[in-house]
Amino acid sequence: MLQRRVVKVGGSLLELPDLAIRLRRWQSAQVPSQFIFIAGGGRLADAVRGYDEIHQLGAEQAHQLAVQAMSVTARLLAELIGERPVISDWQVATRETTNVMILDVVDFLATIEPSIAGARLAHSWGATSDSIAARVAIAASADELVLLKSRLAPQASTMPAASAAGLVDECFPRVAASWTTVRVVNLRDDAFAEQRLIAMPEKSSDR
Repeated sequence: MLQRRVVKVGGSLLELPDLAIRLRRWQSAQVPSQFIFIAGGGRLADAVRGYDEIHQLGAEQAHQLAVQAMSVTARLLAELIGERPVISDWQVATRETTNVMILDVVDFLATIEPSIAGARLAHSWGATSDSIAARVAIAASADELVLLKSRLAPQASTMPAASAAGLVDECFPRVAASWTTVRVVNLRDDAFAEQRLIAMPEKSSDR
């Protein structure tokens, strides 16, 4: 059975003129699997954040607007890489057999995410597309979660350390705790340098 890999494409990568070429190169070097791509909010989410700072929209409203921004960037990603379906219905996504799809997360977050196991997403700026991708990976029973970024944080080997270094969002260590390791790839690097983040092991109690 073909493995399933959830891949978050960082919003900053949407600014790369050769993003499609880099994605194809990276993808061709991976173990064959079904790829579920999730696009970060990028500049659109940053714009929502800016308006939130000006107008004090509130956590819930700002969260919903940022999620809608990801709906736009999903379609932008599809346009850039060409001939890839954007799936907005989660039930359709789970039955999809194509090797590559792009997920619009709006329906998933509204109807599926609240009911799946694990830590719920906070509706705040502390939970970005990193944490959303982790929740998708759990719901999809994915074999791997990969975060494509514009940089690495080599000194950070654990999820909490990566969060402190600003590589992943504040909620990610809690939301992604069920993953033994998560792979982070610098897609701007021509060699696609990568690192693996491990969940912080629980401290053993003294008896």
